[in-house]
Amino acid sequence: LLADGRIKRVTTSAIDPHSSSQKDIDEAVKRFAAAALASDADSTPLYSLDNVLMATLDATVVLTQDLCRVCAINRDDVLSSSPSCDVHSGAPGTLAEVAGSIEAIATACGVPVRGRKAREAFEEQLAMVTAAVEGSRKRDGQQRQLPVPKVLLLEWIDPVFDGGHWVPGMIRAAGCEPCLNAVEGARSVERTWDDVAADDPDVVLVACCGFDLERNAIDAAAALLSSGSHQFAALRAVKTGRAFALDGNRYFARPSPA
Repeated sequence: LLADGRIKRVTTSAIDPHSSSQKDIDEAVKRFAAAALASDADSTPLYSLDNVLMATLDATVVLTQDLCRVCAINRDDVLSSSPSCDVHSGAPGTLAEVAGSIEAIATACGVPVRGRKAREAFEEQLAMVTAAVEGSRKRDGQQRQLPVPKVLLLEWIDPVFDGGHWVPGMIRAAGCEPCLNAVEGARSVERTWDDVAADDPDVVLVACCGFDLERNAIDAAAALLSSGSHQFAALRAVKTGRAFALDGNRYFARPSPA
């Protein structure tokens, strides 16, 4: 991001997610990961950094991440370009850590007061959600014993990955109980449709990482018709109309307010 508001892209991906299926993307990512672990010098990296362009930008700070090597370029890649400025890398895994990262980024950019205010606003909005949930469970001042819905967020559907990191915290803040991955801060785990069926979620959210609402709706519809994921269509949540496609990229995949 330049001072005049323009944005220059300094990273590229070896995969075009917009023209590939979820299965193809998954298989490609696993090939890149295997090559990286094998230290294959001839392999193409999943993400590349334009070092020449980086050198011309005269950056004052570089923001990167160490949370997920599948999602974006990481701190090691940035440091390999020998930047002449500070490099700030974040890896928030929980909602509390996301809040802290907002303030940390602002401090790295030289605006700590703005960061503190943004963090406080984020925490206040989260508290409003939990308060609204608690309020909905009261009638005439009395606490009602309502069933807690079991919610499964699918971070990927071919193959199945559950929602990791802050997602279980988001689900609990909304008054529900996360399925499969119940530990906030834990990484997303590859599952099977048998795992999903066994946990029998009340609600299923298709919010695949990096995809917007339109792409997730298309992929969810295709999965419902696929013979390879016939158990998806057989889920109780699907049959009762409680399966939803969401904008995963905007609302769930990024550790920041939408």
